[in-house]
Amino acid sequence: MEEIINNPWVTGIGGGIISSLIVFFATRYFFGKREKKEYTQKIETANNEILYSIRPLVIDKKIPSLNILSSVILATAKKYGVKKEDLYNEYSLSNDLINEIMANSFLSSDQKIEFCELLQGMTDTLKENKDIEIIYLNKKNHYTTKYSSIVLSLMTFAMVLMSILLTNKLTDSDSIKFLKDILFITSSISITPILLMKLLDLIKRKKTDQEEKQNKGVTQIDNKEEKHVA
Repeated sequence: MEEIINNPWVTGIGGGIISSLIVFFATRYFFGKREKKEYTQKIETANNEILYSIRPLVIDKKIPSLNILSSVILATAKKYGVKKEDLYNEYSLSNDLINEIMANSFLSSDQKIEFCELLQGMTDTLKENKDIEIIYLNKKNHYTTKYSSIVLSLMTFAMVLMSILLTNKLTDSDSIKFLKDILFITSSISITPILLMKLLDLIKRKKTDQEEKQNKGVTQIDNKEEKHVA
């Protein structure tokens, strides 16, 4: 048993495997959690863009055809790299527009009824045809997360192995001391990439929050202008 512990290759490979597995699953979890949040934000931004592109037409009492709506939704899905079926469909888009019209205090009751009937006509023309084309561009992000976790795990494995080999060559200690050194090296190198990843995630989150506040400010200005026009 003591010979196994004192063998730097056995302890190096074993410690590298353990630390790389810890890094892989930890980074996979955190990356996956972050990407789910980012994907949800992309869906919200894409839906808002679709809503803003259709809203001026409704104000002019012109409803685009279903083919045009489908093209707009598909183009927006490609732009933001999300699934088309996660975005607005004709029913949900019409319902949200109707809800906005009913909540608009600048419109009279007759105007609200007129706009709602106009939008209701769009949903009445829908048939049971379903889009055959389905896109899923978010797979790229899924593979990026997986490969990032693998790369970090391999780097951790290499760092642990080299550190243990160097420690064995530079120090002439007993098995207990060497085992403590292995535990310290394995734990410290395993924690380092996870902490760095969390730090980068916090920086990116702050930047995203600032961009969202700016976008909300622009959105509120646009909504006020459109209400005055209506």
